[in-house]
Amino acid sequence: MEKINLKLISDYSELEWLKNSLTPWPEIGHLQLSSIIPSGHQSYVAVRCSNSDPKIGPVGTLDYEKLFKYLQKFTSSPEVCFSALWNGFGWDVESELPQFFENLNFQNYKLFELPNRAYYVFSGPLLENLKMGHKLGEIFFFEPSNLIWPEDRSWFLAKEIDFDVCLIGGSNQLINEIVDSGLFICEKFNPEQTTNSMYICG
Repeated sequence: MEKINLKLISDYSELEWLKNSLTPWPEIGHLQLSSIIPSGHQSYVAVRCSNSDPKIGPVGTLDYEKLFKYLQKFTSSPEVCFSALWNGFGWDVESELPQFFENLNFQNYKLFELPNRAYYVFSGPLLENLKMGHKLGEIFFFEPSNLIWPEDRSWFLAKEIDFDVCLIGGSNQLINEIVDSGLFICEKFNPEQTTNSMYICG
């Protein structure tokens, strides 16, 4: 089994910018998308995680490999990306994930916390995130990280657990290439807008 070449990190000093870049979650009312993904990028797109259009490709889940390869082109640091995996999935991250790593130890690990969410954080090459997941019997289930961004912060991907889309912020060129590729079901958005029916699971 090929091991995942990502490193678990616990020094969050470089991540303080993220906490300061997100709009606070409202106590009541609708959630702004800027509470999920930092504002400040030139352009934004929501990419649906389930493909129901056979004209685009096989009906099923989002092809993350194709998406990541677009993202990889638009950063100067594709080998140094951060990824944050939510701690609340139905599988036991701390017992399941180590089998896919050479040396992964969660002992005394303190989760990275954002409002209403807590995460395990890794660093390493972007494409290594394609190996993240867990096994049920002999079947492997891919689990995309919920937040991914490169060291140069040239783009940001957010997969909120209650959404059926990945939110991506980046340069105009990156977002236009994703939209114009014809490989994804997507629509542009403004991070100051609130959630709509396209985003919510179910």
